[in-house]
Amino acid sequence: MTTPAGKPTRIRRGMRLPTEAEVKCRPYSSIRGTADSRGVMLNVSENGSYVVTRRAFEPGSFLVVRTTRYPHVRFPEAAEGGFRSIFLAEVKWRKEIKSDTASRYGVGLKYLD
Repeated sequence: MTTPAGKPTRIRRGMRLPTEAEVKCRPYSSIRGTADSRGVMLNVSENGSYVVTRRAFEPGSFLVVRTTRYPHVRFPEAAEGGFRSIFLAEVKWRKEIKSDTASRYGVGLKYLD
């Protein structure tokens, strides 16, 4: 399968489950004083998640992501073992979400095991 530009497309592995878990993200770094950025995880899968945050994390960077508030929705039984409350992830892509009040960024995260 290819894009209209002829580039190969990636097929996602695993089912994406919607959520609204509140998270804190910060770069994985040995530098002290790295501030957390609050965000919302909008979907989760076996291999990664999609998070919206105010900070523009660069693709290729590594983040420590910690869930601070879980949604009231219960995940299907098959997915419960896969939800991670804290994880290390690589930023695979980023897109700016513009609004009248402030810019936010959607980031695609791939879990690092």
